[in-house]
Amino acid sequence: MNKRFLLGIILVFGAVNLSAARSNTAAVRGTVVDKETENPLAYATLSVRDSLQYVVAAGTARDDGSFLLEGIPYGNYHLSVTFIGYKEHTMAIELKTVQWDAGVIAMEEDVQTLTTAVITAKVPLIEQKIDKIVMNVSEAVSTEGSNALEVLRKAPGVTIDMEGNVKLNGQPVSVWIDGRPSYMSGLELEALLRATDGTTIDKIELMAHPSARYDAEGSGGIINIKMKKNLLKGLSGTANAFYGGMKHKAYEQEGGGGTSLNLRTDKTNTMFSYSGRVDNTGVELSSHTAFGESLQMEQFSHSDMLSSSVSHTAKLANDVYLTKKHTVGFIVTTMFQDQDLDNYGNENYTDMFLNNQLLNRTKSVISNGSSFRNITSNINYTGLFNEQKSQELTFNADYAYYDIFSENSQENTIVDGFGMDQIFRQKSNQYINLFSGRLDYQQSFWKTGIIETGIKWATTQTDNNLLREDFLDTQWTPNPDLSNEFVYTEHIAAAYASVGRMLGNKWMLKLGIRGEFTGANGHWISAQEVTKKKYFNVFPTVFGGYNPSASWRFTLSYTSRIGRPSFSQLNPFRAYIDANSYIVGNPNLDPQLSDQVVLGVNFKTHYNLALLYSHVKDFIMQNPYYDQEGTKILLYDNFGTQSMAGGVLSLSELPLTKWLYLTVNGTCIYLSNTAVPEQGQSNAYSNNGLLTNVYSQVTLVLPKNWKIELMGLYQGKVPAGYFVVAPMYFVNGGIKKNFMNNKATLSLNVNDIFGTFNNNLVLTSDNAVQYKIDQRVHLQKVRISFSIRFGQGKAARTRKVGDLEEASRIDPSAVLPTGTSEGVL
Repeated sequence: MNKRFLLGIILVFGAVNLSAARSNTAAVRGTVVDKETENPLAYATLSVRDSLQYVVAAGTARDDGSFLLEGIPYGNYHLSVTFIGYKEHTMAIELKTVQWDAGVIAMEEDVQTLTTAVITAKVPLIEQKIDKIVMNVSEAVSTEGSNALEVLRKAPGVTIDMEGNVKLNGQPVSVWIDGRPSYMSGLELEALLRATDGTTIDKIELMAHPSARYDAEGSGGIINIKMKKNLLKGLSGTANAFYGGMKHKAYEQEGGGGTSLNLRTDKTNTMFSYSGRVDNTGVELSSHTAFGESLQMEQFSHSDMLSSSVSHTAKLANDVYLTKKHTVGFIVTTMFQDQDLDNYGNENYTDMFLNNQLLNRTKSVISNGSSFRNITSNINYTGLFNEQKSQELTFNADYAYYDIFSENSQENTIVDGFGMDQIFRQKSNQYINLFSGRLDYQQSFWKTGIIETGIKWATTQTDNNLLREDFLDTQWTPNPDLSNEFVYTEHIAAAYASVGRMLGNKWMLKLGIRGEFTGANGHWISAQEVTKKKYFNVFPTVFGGYNPSASWRFTLSYTSRIGRPSFSQLNPFRAYIDANSYIVGNPNLDPQLSDQVVLGVNFKTHYNLALLYSHVKDFIMQNPYYDQEGTKILLYDNFGTQSMAGGVLSLSELPLTKWLYLTVNGTCIYLSNTAVPEQGQSNAYSNNGLLTNVYSQVTLVLPKNWKIELMGLYQGKVPAGYFVVAPMYFVNGGIKKNFMNNKATLSLNVNDIFGTFNNNLVLTSDNAVQYKIDQRVHLQKVRISFSIRFGQGKAARTRKVGDLEEASRIDPSAVLPTGTSEGVL
């Protein structure tokens, strides 16, 4: 790790030293803020014009209001700053040195134009920044009436498996919302994303290589979903509703809606949001297992399952502006979800053959149910102590509580041949408490530099209890061998520091280092086993950027990260997939460590290329085992190593004509999975191949505020541990109409138009077993939706608050498994 760190520094500094002497051009920098509140005005438009009013350079302000306009010949100009709802600000500038600092530009609100303004500027769908890719989704047709999960599927390099696990460039990530962790993963994260209305999303930030400020958790980095903000003072909000459905084996439907309210005064900013959703989705599950060198024994299973869920999500947040420089606030979020996954129809069976002769047929009745109750809270403080040096201090304290209940019952009856009936049920309770506190400080230096540092402490306590009962002699009898009680406690202490600075007007360098100490104690009470782990890791980060012109941008980064096992992966409880398969956790799991190097190339606003190499050791994956009855056991284990090399290419909204735009995102990464050799074996098992993913979208912009979109997604087969995921593809389409001065939107969307979405995989282990599973998920639905904006509101201060990263590892995906392998995609 240290060698890679030093190599990254040498490469970046070497590139800096190769820069030629500067020509007689200058760069203009500064910061745009609101005159009254001193809030940064992100995406304010800036232009430098000569005496004939020709635009010499132009650009937009960043999230923090800062801007940089480069490549301007020496001379006299006017700098113009505009932002919707504000009076235009113009100043004369004389450029005769390499850099000219405009300082803080305070914009004055233009009340008369605010109520009549209509935003017509076109924002590029995909933007490549120094440390992230930004996907602007607010104006897409498919966003209307969709949910956050569907929107996230379209992000370049993003894949989502059937258990809600999100990956970026083939590696697991932490999903955040508005700069705060979502507190969930697996099925619970999927439920949250499904319950989040797509019309409330402004953009998606893909941070494959986060800086040292962020927790090192998540091998693939962080995905931050940013919600829309209001522009004006007063009360404002949105409301939406949708309904959809499609006839499959049964009529499956979905419906819901929500509202978001924002009240802004001179001293406070209060936000409340609620969304609710009802969803029915069918899953057809088939599996085939063959045993023996000559494959004499075979097992076929088929189940038709119907997933029914009801979810409610609410959020209340409040900021109090003590002064213009000091703010305190709180955030409370809660989610309630109830879900059932039951058989429907009569085709739920398992057949066992020996030499092509039927031994027995088992009919299965499977019923699963779960409830999820969660509340998270945050209190925060932000203080700005020196505007010239941008000295900012932020404190966050977080607490989260989870109450997760699940139950599973199976009635397996022999209807043909010989064998024994099996009837059992199990109930699981899981209680999780998370505590976190952190302090962050930053300040600028030498005009273009910034220093960041901070400390953090987090504690997690989980209490898991599972009761297994078998139906014997006409009564339910506890099964102590399969009942479990497991208690897990974890402490994490962290500290970080980073420094970044512009080197001239074209180069940028940022270095960081983060240290994390982890102490964990797992007490498997039922098995009378105690697992203790203590480890300290150092995570260096290196970022370099070079902008030779207004059209080109190059970035080079090195990051080191950790992937701690989720709490369900540590939990030794059985979670049944079907009558003959179950997933079980492993308290002895070690964290996986990864190193990644990324080279990014951006040309204008339409072309983005990222070339990457990554190496992961102690890769966490499901290891398949089989008992004497042929039951498939998927045990979480440290599989071995995973290496990947490849690239991600994005062509963002290419204007084919004035009314037709094309977007293509392509991923091609070579994956190499190598298992730890078993005892007594010299050759290690390996599973290699390409991960390919292509997303394409055609957008037609028509007169009178009509827009039509057609999108398709294809993913080739993917090697993952002992499995290979089969190719999958689907096509969506939609049309929307804006009216009421662009305040209301009516849309019609069709998901999976041709009903092609399947999630199939094959076991590639080299033992005498063949196993494959086919899953057809009924995503095909027709949906109509309506949304409306009302009132007025002004952007609240952007602050770094709410930071409970540990909650992203909460993954009770074993509650209602709808697939066989977490993280396969």
